[in-house]
Amino acid sequence: MIMSMLSTTAMEDLRENTPHGIHWLQVYIAKDRELTRTLIQRADIAGFKAIVVTIDSPVNGMWGVNMIHNLTLPTHLRLPNLQPKDEVQGAGSNLRTRVGYSLLDPSLTWKDIQ
Repeated sequence: MIMSMLSTTAMEDLRENTPHGIHWLQVYIAKDRELTRTLIQRADIAGFKAIVVTIDSPVNGMWGVNMIHNLTLPTHLRLPNLQPKDEVQGAGSNLRTRVGYSLLDPSLTWKDIQ
């Protein structure tokens, strides 16, 4: 199973509830490199076997129909893998604005991955 770092379930909870599964974590390289390091360390401690790096998001796309409907996170949900990053946690957050512009790094290069 490949779990998104933007999942509404904490990676530790997923591992606890599916102990016999093979788990990988999908990550975006954040502007805050420490956030990315922390996510990878948490995944390692939780027993994830691989990291899947998404590289097609340094420039935000139009997100099609979600732009029209202003995709928001329901008020009862959070993004626990990003705790305590308050700028992406807000209930009812416009996800494109909150995650796309505040989290992702448009200057990302392959050197950052190395």
